[in-house]
Amino acid sequence: MNTEVQKDGDPLAHPITIVLFNGRYFLVRGEEYMSNLLSGMGEYPVPVAILSMSSFAKFQTVLPKDKEATDLWNINARIIERLRVDEQLLEIDIEA
Repeated sequence: MNTEVQKDGDPLAHPITIVLFNGRYFLVRGEEYMSNLLSGMGEYPVPVAILSMSSFAKFQTVLPKDKEATDLWNINARIIERLRVDEQLLEIDIEA
């Protein structure tokens, strides 16, 4: 069973936050849950927030202070699809 977190408010406040930029998924928050998230086994907080954006400048505003885009983990699209099917995603279009 996964831990349910509040679904509204600041999207960066979610324990697991992924950015969709330029067709790729980047983990910007929640590295400590990555093993469970990728395997689908064990617990991790849900929903997982996915922030969609097309501007690199906007992408840079959500990076952790001590990281650059090249430091982030890439998440396979199949993992994202599994989370979508399991209804564990909160998808947010930042530029809408």
